[in-house]
Amino acid sequence: MACLFTFFSSENFTNIAWDSAGVTTGPVTVPFVLSLGIGFSKAKNAQEGFGILTCASVAPIIVVLFSDLLRRLIQSAIVAHTQRKLSRMKSKESQTDDIDGLELLLAPAEVVRRKAVKLKAAQAEVVRLKAALAQGEEQVKRLSEYERLPAETVASTDQVNVVDSEICAEHGYA
Repeated sequence: MACLFTFFSSENFTNIAWDSAGVTTGPVTVPFVLSLGIGFSKAKNAQEGFGILTCASVAPIIVVLFSDLLRRLIQSAIVAHTQRKLSRMKSKESQTDDIDGLELLLAPAEVVRRKAVKLKAAQAEVVRLKAALAQGEEQVKRLSEYERLPAETVASTDQVNVVDSEICAEHGYA
């Protein structure tokens, strides 16, 4: 298995993988692995633990080579995904010339819905402001009529304040 993985792995990972087998041949690990092998062989009623040190030495090689294969597989999947996404963006970009239209084509449905809600709210606000402007013009006409009244008609400033507060209340500025 290690030889098969070596054939498909890159040179850098192959060098590291085959050098990593040396970690299992140290003065501490060999007796430890051999004692584990003897323990396993007694637990399984085997005659001897032959091959345990070999399996322990080959495991790091296989893991490093497999990690290289896995890295290359993920990297190629990311490249393919990015290329598909770019090709979709280019095809949608050719469908529209303005940036806002491109943004709406690429945006998720929720973003498009939010923009539509904001647009409707802005349109309603414009209608409300136009109505308030018309009412304000009417109030200006009424106030100008109050200014033309003789001084004795308006008895005190309290009456003027009442008129002002009524106008403010009508426009929602109270």
